[in-house]
Amino acid sequence: EEDLKQMRNWTKEEFVHILRRQSTGFARGSSKYRGVTLHKCGRWEARMGQLLGKKYIYLGLFDSEV
Repeated sequence: EEDLKQMRNWTKEEFVHILRRQSTGFARGSSKYRGVTLHKCGRWEARMGQLLGKKYIYLGLFDSEV
């Protein structure tokens, strides 16, 4: 019951974000964007997955998550 009360206050974006996090097909990183994770140095790391037979392609480290 308490969970339902909390869910009523979520925006559509928050709800979709939470559902995607619970999906088995979603990378469980620290970002709300797929392929973006918070690196141990404190910057955001971006990767693209499974291109040209590689597991992922590293795109770089960035100051912003977006």
